[in-house]
Amino acid sequence: MRYAYTAAGIALSLLAFRGTAQAEPIQYTERATASGTLGSESFTNRQIVVSYTGDTANVSSPAPGVLQNSGGVAAFYLRGVGAGTFKGGIALLIKPQSGFSIAAISTNPNLVPNAPGGNSAGGDVLGTNNPALASYNLATPLGPLVGPSVLQSNPAAGSNGVPGTFSTTAGNLTLTSAGNVRFLATTYAEGKGNGGDNGDGEGDATSN
Repeated sequence: MRYAYTAAGIALSLLAFRGTAQAEPIQYTERATASGTLGSESFTNRQIVVSYTGDTANVSSPAPGVLQNSGGVAAFYLRGVGAGTFKGGIALLIKPQSGFSIAAISTNPNLVPNAPGGNSAGGDVLGTNNPALASYNLATPLGPLVGPSVLQSNPAAGSNGVPGTFSTTAGNLTLTSAGNVRFLATTYAEGKGNGGDNGDGEGDATSN
């Protein structure tokens, strides 16, 4: 099977706190070298790209100090293993965590609309921390930024730092470890419809 990248783009109305600037499609990508399992297959030190494609009109604050872009689509590409999209509610979150800010593609059921519940079903798929994220509003291009990886299952279960298991169209995905993460946010206008970053100048993952 061959795995390719395609761009996703929609245009919706402006989120209120951004004034008169025009809302637009945006894609966030997190890229790292990771180990874990996809379905019944284990992998070690493979490049993974997790992307979230949404619209700046959908940025909101579900909790104090937290911003999220919800209502979009998240996909992943795991080099040499597979690709797919995540099921259930998912969002790109910026949140404070132990004194620093992280950007994470997340199914945290405490914050994300329609996210699955349960310790193994909710949490951060892949995230990173970087000082520049503390002032990021999720509505403009940013990066690339590089920082340590964040893997976390449902924080409500008191399992900070424990990898979660996430339902995808290619089977359950679990990341047990990951190296530094490269974060990039690209608007449709900036990327000219080419999507986000997988390290090869291509966008979010779909299989064909």
